[in-house]
Amino acid sequence: GCDGAIRLDAMGGIAPYTYYINGIEGNELGSLCTGSYDVIVLDANGCIKMLTIEVGSPAAASVDDYEQHSFAVVPNPSDGHFTVFTKGNSHLRVYSVTGQIVKELKFTKSSAIDMTDVDKGVYILRDMETGDISEIVLI
Repeated sequence: GCDGAIRLDAMGGIAPYTYYINGIEGNELGSLCTGSYDVIVLDANGCIKMLTIEVGSPAAASVDDYEQHSFAVVPNPSDGHFTVFTKGNSHLRVYSVTGQIVKELKFTKSSAIDMTDVDKGVYILRDMETGDISEIVLI
């Protein structure tokens, strides 16, 4: 069954910390099925650590064990208001599923984004420096 769990405890940085697991705020999430979960830890200075945790793996995981992503979106899905967190200076583009550029974003570390002016649905967010991509779901 789905009896996995994730618990996050940050060290270093400046407290208080904000945690997100798959876009849900909080440092604990239970009743998880085997699979990948995106995790973000943000400290009071805006420093961010992003990683993917595999639930169902036999050993407890450390943040340093996982590949770093260039950005994260929370919450996702959203009503059109979400925040993008990055490691530094960023140049991101939002594309429709047909490949049309919907938004061009340039910022440092984090930015609150308003996409309430576009249709609900799935969009693609691409880091123009690294090529990393992620889906954004507007509901």
